[in-house]
Amino acid sequence: MNRPCRRHDAPVFAVMALAGAIALLSGCTDGYPDDLVYPVRSDPLVTQMPTLEMSKPDRPGQLPLLQFQELLDPLNPLQAIKEEEKKNILDPMRLSPEDRRQLAAVLDRWFGTPASPVVRAADEEQLAIISDLRLDRETLEEGSRVYRQHCLHCHGLTGDGRGPTARWVNPHPRDYRQGIFKFTSVDIDPGERKPRREDLYRVIHQGIDGTSMPAFNLLTEAEKQALVSYVIHLSLRGECEFDVIKTRLTTEEAEPIDEMVAVRLRVFLERWHKSQDPKVLITPGNPYPYTNEEMKASVKRGEAIFKAQKPGEVGCAACHLNFGRQSTYRFDAWGTVLRPTDLTRGIYRGGRRPIDLYWRIYAGINGSGMAPFKTLAQSASKDNPKSDQIWDVVNF
Repeated sequence: MNRPCRRHDAPVFAVMALAGAIALLSGCTDGYPDDLVYPVRSDPLVTQMPTLEMSKPDRPGQLPLLQFQELLDPLNPLQAIKEEEKKNILDPMRLSPEDRRQLAAVLDRWFGTPASPVVRAADEEQLAIISDLRLDRETLEEGSRVYRQHCLHCHGLTGDGRGPTARWVNPHPRDYRQGIFKFTSVDIDPGERKPRREDLYRVIHQGIDGTSMPAFNLLTEAEKQALVSYVIHLSLRGECEFDVIKTRLTTEEAEPIDEMVAVRLRVFLERWHKSQDPKVLITPGNPYPYTNEEMKASVKRGEAIFKAQKPGEVGCAACHLNFGRQSTYRFDAWGTVLRPTDLTRGIYRGGRRPIDLYWRIYAGINGSGMAPFKTLAQSASKDNPKSDQIWDVVNF
């Protein structure tokens, strides 16, 4: 027999509705609904890294800005940044309703939907790049399926790093939408650098030490490779969206949005493709076989480089204060709070192999403020690796 809904029934129905929504999105069914689309971005764009340093991290349960109004919240770390730096935080809700409608339609046309993701090509050259990057429809659909089951609850539907569990883990999950990735192995300018597929695969396979990113080494090889492709897809879509919104809000650009997306997709695809070229892989000479005395000498040289603080000298101690034990908190390119690594803990998020440490020092860590120190290796060669001072810092 039916009975009327009483007031105290409302929480029960709310919980049931929430459980149903989570089940629908988190992988308890086979796929996304066909009518589900990627939403146009509504959270603020951080276009330049704030310079504020702090003594405390963000509080538990706090994400980067979800709404522009949160800049007024005294409890939000970004509220304390310099007034002149707040102009570098843009509100995408300032786009006209017509621009938002057009942007949604154009992005759907170029990149598809969660149930049917694609990267469309404008010509044969782009089609070849898409094939080389393994962004074909079949691979992306498999990647979307696996992402939905294992990644969405942290990294979000659009790859925004704002899934339902994201606010409760620190550091917060990566936001792919600016096209910036920290752990790369290529010698390309940071503004154009993209990770190799192998870089993304390594993160998926082994996780990231010291974070909530687990190792997915029990997935099949095909599933991990499909995830790599899908992350590239989300990043391409997000970066096109990011740059179009930024351009619309900061310039008098009147070019049709369809053309704006097409131009940016071509540029970003070429950057991803260039980063896969073996010629740009950072390939130092192998560290020479050290005797005990040689290792001691190398470590001593590395210590001097690490501690250098004189003008014109390369040094690490200014950021990794007391080897990182007293480092201050600061902002990264996403507007999230981070802290230079405490090197005494032996936890290296980008990998703990010597070559991983070499890559971090040589190229820096994109988006984090960690500068590249490739000049330390400029005199090195495969025939004369002893001249490579980066190995001295790695040994230290």
